[in-house]
Parts: sequence; C-alpha cells; structure tokens
Amino acid sequence: MSDISVRNLSFGYDENLVFDGINLEYDCKDFLAIIGPNGGGKSTLLKLMLGLSKPSGGTIEVFGQEPASVSKAVGYVPQNIPINQSFPMRVLEVVLMGRIDKKLFGFYGKDDKIEAEAALECVGMGEFMRLKIGELSGGQRQRAWIAMAIAQDTEILFLDEPTSFLDVAHQMEVLRLVQHLNEAYGKTIIMVLHELNQAARFADCLVGMCRGQLLYCGTPEEVFHKEMLRRVFGIDAEIMRDPRTGRPMCIPYFMDEAGQLA
Repeated sequence: MSDISVRNLSFGYDENLVFDGINLEYDCKDFLAIIGPNGGGKSTLLKLMLGLSKPSGGTIEVFGQEPASVSKAVGYVPQNIPINQSFPMRVLEVVLMGRIDKKLFGFYGKDDKIEAEAALECVGMGEFMRLKIGELSGGQRQRAWIAMAIAQDTEILFLDEPTSFLDVAHQMEVLRLVQHLNEAYGKTIIMVLHELNQAARFADCLVGMCRGQLLYCGTPEEVFHKEMLRRVFGIDAEIMRDPRTGRPMCIPYFMDEAGQLA
C-alpha cells in the first residue's frame, strides 16, 4: 500500500464538480510538485490530502488512514497567511505555535522552546527569533511559517504555492530551503507550485493537473515535454536542458484557440 493513496476521488462545491474519479499512488520520500493552470484543482487536492475538505466520493488515505486521523503527522504552510505589520507577536512565539498540540497543561515546556529554536536555525532564521513577525521581509516571513511547520516534527510537509507574492530572489531562497529539508532531513515535500521551470528544477516528481484531471505523474524528465505543456497549459514551448542542473526547462509561447503560435 502506498503512503498516500487517492482512489476514484470525486469532489465538488454545491453542484460544481471539481474532481471526478482521479487516482494517485505516492510513496513518501521525495519532493513532489503539483503543477497546472489556475483553477485546475491543485490547492483543492492538497486540502483533501490534509483532511481540510472531505471528498464527495472515492477515498484518500495517508499512511493507510483517513487524512484527519493523521493530521499530527503532517505540517502545512498555506498559500497566504495575512499578517498585520503592527502585530506584536515575535518570531519565536509564532514558531512555538507549531508545538501547540504538544503543550502540557496549557503551557509550552523547555523541550518545545528547544524544538522551536532548532526549527528556526534549520531555516536560517535563528538570529531573527526575537524580532516581531511584522518586521520581517516577505521571504523571511515565509521561512518563519515553514519553521512553524517544521516545529511540529512531522514526516510530511505540505506547501501551497509558498513562493507566491515573492520576488525572484526570495522564491529561490524558499525553494532551496525546501529542497534542503528534503535532502538533508528526509522531509517529504508535497508542494503546489505555479512556476514551471522552478518545479522541474527542484522537484523529484511532478503531477500535472488541468480542469480537475490528474493527467501526468512522473519525474521531470518523464513529464516535462511539449505534449504536457500543450495539454495542461495550452502553450507551445521549446524544451531544453538547464545548463547548470541538466533538468528540463522551457521557453513558452502563446497559442491561439486554433492551436497556432501567436
């Protein structure tokens, strides 16, 4: 049995069907990126895997159980965490919230603080733990949210477009961090990512979704090709190799409704 099993999954809002009979089998160990156009069902699938939404039909199992039953085994960084710049909470206090399920008699213990500080060191944020969360840059805040998820001490880390709203430098910073967590600490990463070349560069496995259908699943070399880009994104592209990593990358071109380059 796979660590994550999605079988004949259906889901919808009211009468609007998002998924109808999708399947996925995945054994945790790698960095998996879910790619696809806006509205394709990527974030919805992530929430179903987390147990935040319930399927209309079919089943999802994580480690052989319903997602809600293993919520303490997974960490989650949502797409957007709004923050008031004047909010007085300090970075260490935010990360300690990842230990909330482990509080004893309503208080954080010494071990909780040690784990939170270690999580901040892990993401390169140890020197910022005394700052207020609103004083951090966008990339630093994203690192703090990831540290909060790490502090939960989970096997799997789910991230929903963690590079959204970040400039290119901060996007690379976050993706390198997540890759490091996978390679150095053995954390399984399941991430929704909208930037194609970044997905192919950093992930070990790609899942391509469009209009609620799971169309492709495999390594970047297996999945990242012209047919996938046409079918999932409706674009033509030149495929080449990244000169540094050897991974596939693309230069996209727009296609009109007749399938012609425009």
